[in-house]
Amino acid sequence: MERVLLRLRDHAGVLSTHRYAPDSYQKIGIIYRESLVTVGEPALLFASDSFTFPRPPFSISVTVDGATIEVVGVHLKAGRGDEDAERRRAAVLALDTRLRTQVDGGGEPEVVVLGDYNERVVDAADREIFAPLLSAPDRYTLRTESVAQLGAISYLGFGGSFIDHITTTAALDARWSMAQIALPRVDAAISSYSSLVSDHLPIVLVAPR
Repeated sequence: MERVLLRLRDHAGVLSTHRYAPDSYQKIGIIYRESLVTVGEPALLFASDSFTFPRPPFSISVTVDGATIEVVGVHLKAGRGDEDAERRRAAVLALDTRLRTQVDGGGEPEVVVLGDYNERVVDAADREIFAPLLSAPDRYTLRTESVAQLGAISYLGFGGSFIDHITTTAALDARWSMAQIALPRVDAAISSYSSLVSDHLPIVLVAPR
């Protein structure tokens, strides 16, 4: 992140404190424009449940124009095996339970859950894993569902697939009724993008202010 921030004037960033081991880790984090955005203290969710969440979800409050939302960054279990899928299923269920408890208990109702879900949302088996989010339209909107079903990709490996998603809670529906997903194909503009930058592509939720 330090290298990125050196190239982004007027920006700051916060990284997850989680590490696999002293010399091995993958970081979830947030970069924001300091003149427009204020962030709260970050927190790791489900930090003691490493089976369900090998990388604990990263939660932070973000305030823009006086309105505060909770942003939860996720990087769910990778892999194509049955156990990998079950761990992702358990993770989605745990996130749903937490959000229901939080919102119904009077906590922050405006939440965005985004990141690498490591799961498609096209086939029946994929959608079963997403069931807690897809079966409750009164609570959640999976903003990336429609573009994924149209054949867009967010991951360049294995021939390309869409496994990175943005989910928002119902409290954001009215304010973001005109929000749209944008998928900039930066891999076409940057030579050797997948080897020098990432094997994932950015996903942008464009929400009119």
